[in-house]
Amino acid sequence: MRDWPTLLLLLAVAFAAFMLAPFRAPGAKAAASETAQEAPAPRARPEPAPAPQSAPAAQQAAQQAASARFGGYPCDAASCPRYRAGFSWAAAREISDPDACTGKTWQFIEGCRVYAYGRAAAG
Repeated sequence: MRDWPTLLLLLAVAFAAFMLAPFRAPGAKAAASETAQEAPAPRARPEPAPAPQSAPAAQQAAQQAASARFGGYPCDAASCPRYRAGFSWAAAREISDPDACTGKTWQFIEGCRVYAYGRAAAG
């Protein structure tokens, strides 16, 4: 029984080969038979490129994006909805203290504060 390290090594190699079998690359013969059975996917027609905007229209869109504001805070297409959500949240809860505004984004909190400051000033 002096060969137990050799036997243990052989068992470990056999176990590793068994466990790694699903990760082996398929043979060339198997790969060729699979690709022969698959039909090629039809190519999709590329979408036409959008028509370029005229220079005045592009400038106007850029100015509107740059001048978008919510309650005195500049916002863009991504942040304006967050400001509105904070404002709506504060309105639903009738928040009048700006320090009571909490949220995950600063835009949400600022939207809430816009409502709270307006309510505090009004009442």
